[in-house]
This record gives sequence, C-alpha cells and structure tokens, in this order.
Amino acid sequence: VSEKNHDRPLGFWSATGAVIATMIGAGIFGATGGFAHELGTDGNVLLVWLFCGGLALTGALSLGELGAMMPRSGGCYTYNRHLYGDTAGYLSGVLSWLLAFVGALAYVTLLLGHHVQQFAPDLPPAAAASIVVVLLTAAHCFGLREGNWMNNAFTIFKVGVILAFIVAGFSVPAQAELNTKINTAGILSSPFASAMISVSFAYLGWETATWIAGDLRAPQKNLPRSLIVGTAFVTGLYLLLNIVFLRAQSVTTMDEKIDGIGLHAAEILFSGNVSTWFNCMIIAVLLSTTSTILMVGARILATMAQDGQLPAVLAKTNAREAPIPSLVVQAIFTIIFVWAASSHGNADNVLVL
Repeated sequence: VSEKNHDRPLGFWSATGAVIATMIGAGIFGATGGFAHELGTDGNVLLVWLFCGGLALTGALSLGELGAMMPRSGGCYTYNRHLYGDTAGYLSGVLSWLLAFVGALAYVTLLLGHHVQQFAPDLPPAAAASIVVVLLTAAHCFGLREGNWMNNAFTIFKVGVILAFIVAGFSVPAQAELNTKINTAGILSSPFASAMISVSFAYLGWETATWIAGDLRAPQKNLPRSLIVGTAFVTGLYLLLNIVFLRAQSVTTMDEKIDGIGLHAAEILFSGNVSTWFNCMIIAVLLSTTSTILMVGARILATMAQDGQLPAVLAKTNAREAPIPSLVVQAIFTIIFVWAASSHGNADNVLVL
C-alpha cells in the first residue's frame, strides 16, 4: 500500500469501475417509490435524480482536483490530515471507516442475506452476510491485482445486468404515459427537498477513487477522470432506470408503500417468474458493491497505519500488495456490526448502530 515502495497496478478503468460499483446499490430500485407520488409529475421525479447527480458531479470535480494535488490513498482522511493536522485526520479516518465502510458493509451484506433467503430460507441473513464477508475478504487477501480483477468482473456483470433490464424495459409496451413536463413550483417545495435527501443516498460512493489514489497509475490524470466519468455514467444509468419505472406506472398511482419500485415495475412490464430473476439481479448488484467496499476500506486502515495513527501491523502487506491485517480487522468489525444489527431485527438497524 505504500505509495513509495510499490508499483501502481490500478488504471483508469479500474478506478472508474470502483466508483460505479460503490455507487450502484439496491437503493436505485426502491427510492423512487417512496417519494414519486409527492412530486406529482414524471418530469420532477427525473429532475430530482438529475439534480442530485449534478451535485455528486460537482463533488467529484472538487475532490478530483484535490486528489490530483495529493495523489495518496486515504481520501478525506489524507486531505483532512494534510490541511488540519493529525487529530482531525485521525477522527476523519476512523469515523469514515466505521460509518462509511464497516457500517455500509454490514448494511449491504445483511440486505444481500435477506435476498439470499429466497433461495435458502433456512439460512439466517446474518449468517449469509458473514459468509459473504469472509469469502470475499479471503479472495482479496490473495493480492491487490487479483482483488481488482474480481471487482472488475463483478462490476462488468452488474452493469451488464442492469443495462439488460433497461433494454428489456424499453422493448415492451409502456403501461403508463411518460410525462416529462416539469412543475417549476414543485421544485421549491418541501417534498422535492425531502426527495433530494433520499436520492442523495443512492449517489454515495462517488468519491471512491480518492481512497485508493496511491494505487492508481498517473493519479493526477486518472483520479479526476475516473471520478467524473464514473459519476456521470451512474447518473445516466439512474435516469434510464427511472424512465423504465415510470413507463410501468404513473406517479399519480404510486404511494409510499411501493418501496420496491424496481420489482413492482418488472412485474407490470414483464411476464413469468419475475421475482426470482429480479432477486438474482439484486444479489449480483450487492456482491459487486460489497467486494469493492472491502478493498477500498482496508486501504484507509493501511494508510493510517503508515502515518503512525494506527498500529503498524495494519500497514503490512503480502508479496502481492494485499493489506491482510487490515482486511481481517475490517472483516471482524463488519461481522460484529452484522450480528449486532441482526439482533435488533433487520438491516436498517445498522443505521441506528
């Protein structure tokens, strides 16, 4: 992980893939159903997704410039430490790792566990989540390149599945007329602001490449480009997915009970056993997200250990540049979070913890 002593095996496409894989989770398949009926028009629904994508893009532009100036792994930890000192850097790094990575891993893997139950009803979600964490962590322990190849394969498969869903959605007759008219008065309303909060969560992860900047080739060039291209691509993908959802059902007939708008749209547009293959798609999406977060999160611990902010053992890597101690510690904390949240009911309790 040391930027001084190892080659930089990750290129532009790997960094872009990491951004895409982290951003695209299950949220895109549920968020719209919770607020669409309050916005009133299809145009306003699409606008809120476009607007939040624009906000994420401005963040990508800003951190891309900052990351090019300090091309080192650690993301906001590195920037805060450089600008505000060791204490600010330490707090930023530990909190980011616990909340944005360990917490996110626990939430995503528990959600994955719930989807796995459709195929293995006797397997508790927490057990499935723990198995996924252990297996993917073990895979990343083989080496940085090997872990990156796995992430790239997951990302390509995930994007391919989602694009296939979009193409299929446009290939069948629409069940609702798409109205792209924008209600300008609604833009300044509290429902629009509330919708922005929900949608913003679906864009989390746009800064992913900054956490692994020390492993990027030509980071001054590839870091900003990967942030911008990855964020722009996901924004476009989200807009297309929402158009598919809106072709299935008008916002006027939606209500807040339709949390799984993606599945609901698929059931309206397609025939056959939709829930099974849709469930498989969600599992693929969540596996990709989990694998990338595991790789990136371990980089934070290793970078902090290099700086003397955490025990030096966490900075150790094997011959293939895998920070095994950091990966193992991260897996242990994630599994603790998983079982703690599971004991309180469901994946949403990770947010409470």
